Amino acid sequence: MKLSDLRVGSRFYSVFLMIFLGSFILSSIGCEPLRKKFVRQKKKDENAQQFIPVLDPIDYPAAVYSAEEGYRKHYSLWRVWHKELMVSLDEQGIDRRQKYLVGQLVTQLSEMSKFVTEEKQKGLKDLSDTLFEVQEELEKPSGMRNMYSIKRKIEQSDKKMLNEFNPKVLENDFIQ
Repeated sequence: MKLSDLRVGSRFYSVFLMIFLGSFILSSIGCEPLRKKFVRQKKKDENAQQFIPVLDPIDYPAAVYSAEEGYRKHYSLWRVWHKELMVSLDEQGIDRRQKYLVGQLVTQLSEMSKFVTEEKQKGLKDLSDTLFEVQEELEKPSGMRNMYSIKRKIEQSDKKMLNEFNPKVLENDFIQ
């Protein structure tokens, strides 16, 4: 190593050190003193300063539906759940989903029975009993089930709903 190599390296080192120290000093100088720049301060809460008005609650009356409207609503829900169940059975879907869909069919039938006369309630009860049988069949292990029987019972319940419990057919059988 030559003496001239050390001078060039030390000159480069000293220039670099001066530039670094100069940039550090310039960046640390500002509106605040150095010790205040690095002290963590609490954030100012803008929401606390805003005024939040107190609103008077409005009491809305309960929605009043006729028996026919309520029946139509649950009948259309029953149709949707039935279609989903048939698709699930055709595609050999998940067992838990099929059990859930049958449970929804039973729920809609019980809600529909609230809006019709006692004579029609008995028919809806028969349909829900058929669906309970399907539920029991679905509780069996998949190898022990008769899917043809399950599908046939559900299709029969659909035909009975269309023929006997369609809202158009039940015009005079709603509770007043």
